[in-house]
Amino acid sequence: MTQKLQTQLTPSRLKSLAGERGYDRGVEYFNCGAVTDLVDTGTAIKAIVMGSYEYHASLFMTGKQLDYDCDCPVGADGECCKHVVATGLTWLAQGETGTKTTSQTKTAKQDEPLTAIRNYLANASKEQLIAIIAEQVENDPGLRNQLHAKALSSQTVTDIDSHKAFIRNAIQTKDFIDHHGMHRYIQSAWAVITLLEELMRDGAVAQVVELADYALSLGYTAYQNVDDSAGDFGQIMRTIAALHLKACLQAQPDPTSLANSLFKLEMKDDWALVQFEQYETLLGKTGLKQFKQQAQGQWQKVPAGTIKAEDRFAINQHFGITRLMERIAKLEGDIDGLVGIKKRDLNCAYRYYEIATIYAEAKRHDEALQWAQQGYHVFDTKPDPRLTEFLITEHQRRNQHDNAIHLAWQQFTRQLSLAHYQRLQSCADKAGAWEFWRTKTWQWLRKDYLVPQKPPKHPRWGWGHEGHSLLVEILLWEKDIGGALQEATQGGCTESLWLQLANASETTHPDAALKIYQDRIGGIIGQTNNQAYDHAASLLAKIKKLMHQLKQTPQFDEYIAQLRKDYKQKRNFIKKIETL
Repeated sequence: MTQKLQTQLTPSRLKSLAGERGYDRGVEYFNCGAVTDLVDTGTAIKAIVMGSYEYHASLFMTGKQLDYDCDCPVGADGECCKHVVATGLTWLAQGETGTKTTSQTKTAKQDEPLTAIRNYLANASKEQLIAIIAEQVENDPGLRNQLHAKALSSQTVTDIDSHKAFIRNAIQTKDFIDHHGMHRYIQSAWAVITLLEELMRDGAVAQVVELADYALSLGYTAYQNVDDSAGDFGQIMRTIAALHLKACLQAQPDPTSLANSLFKLEMKDDWALVQFEQYETLLGKTGLKQFKQQAQGQWQKVPAGTIKAEDRFAINQHFGITRLMERIAKLEGDIDGLVGIKKRDLNCAYRYYEIATIYAEAKRHDEALQWAQQGYHVFDTKPDPRLTEFLITEHQRRNQHDNAIHLAWQQFTRQLSLAHYQRLQSCADKAGAWEFWRTKTWQWLRKDYLVPQKPPKHPRWGWGHEGHSLLVEILLWEKDIGGALQEATQGGCTESLWLQLANASETTHPDAALKIYQDRIGGIIGQTNNQAYDHAASLLAKIKKLMHQLKQTPQFDEYIAQLRKDYKQKRNFIKKIETL
């Protein structure tokens, strides 16, 4: 084992990586002897750890950092798990020959099995080696598939049927494969890549094209019947897709045949693993024409308009061929063709926005404006905000600022928010008319927006009605702290805004900020959890600073003493404020 790993791998380091709970569980696994088949390769420590299932854990160095891996669910998320901890502790325990064991002695002892095995293999006869490998192959499906792939690829005459049978057995699934069964399945499926790569090296590129096509087709079906949350099967499929493209570039298949096979793959591919655009040079005019004819034939079967939500299969088919037709039109630079595809289903305002954007990108601004306005009026009760923004920007481009302001005003009054207020201001600023529009906006807010709301007679912490929240938010953005405090005091606002207001008021209105913080301390402590106690302690630090600023240091000491008395049963909270 390298000196770096010997230095880095310690119980304390394992605890920091796995956390207290993960480390404690790892200690339990270590104590019950769950770690088996521990091996020190010289660059990594590997082991099989028996839990609910058999897991493979390892520890190694990545640069100067101690790194780890495990195929359990926790390890699949990139976290240090109990199996890794148990592996590390077992390795450390095996190296302990006494209280003064040196690292050199530890390394020598742990390397003895591998060294002995290497020496044996180096001197074994060919027959002995074959016997050892054959015995291992019988018990290791992953190794068996890998060697089978190499054996098939080494045949003098390529047997396509045998190769397809191998791929079929490796990829096809009968029942759903959950997370625990994926390790063995991935080992099996990965052997397909070995087969294709070996054939590529032997120059059998035409066969690779056919076999990769076959593997992808099977893989698309299998993809829906496995738990690929770790992404391993997706990586296998991406690798096969890359090999397919690479083989096609070398084999130069017939354009028409290639177009037909690519179309079939595209129709099954929900993950964009194979994209016909990458084969453009290989398809040429003939292949692209054939591909387009295939797509148009399928496109004609798709009904215009919206498909019923419950018909999920039809929705997926519709979506797939629609996106494909759009990609063909984009590749050909056919703006009108692309718009024609979008026009097939004008079921929402966003469709109009898409068409307007297509025309705008093509510098056909009049048509873009026409479609945007049409969509805005068709869906005038609930326009898409992207469509509204498109129209505002287009009117500004044409120096039609009154139109832009009108749209921004409608947007603000329909959906009140600080962002829409800011957009209205930016539009009015461009016309030099913000003073007028700000006055109009505030008059409207006071007349038509504000609804008197009475706070409860006995408010509890955490109660925060909307009240004047929008006004408070706007005034905070305009840095009118006094105005924001007045609106919040008169009409109330949400709790998050109260805290923002207090934070913004600390310098200019410290007395107001102090009251806001003090009013909330009791409610925060009452939540009874460490996160709440941390929050309360941070507010108390602000209270201390403010009371010192207001020359109320003695009162703060009394305030803290009272809190300690009132909440003496909450020991964790008391610990948090001991240093205040």
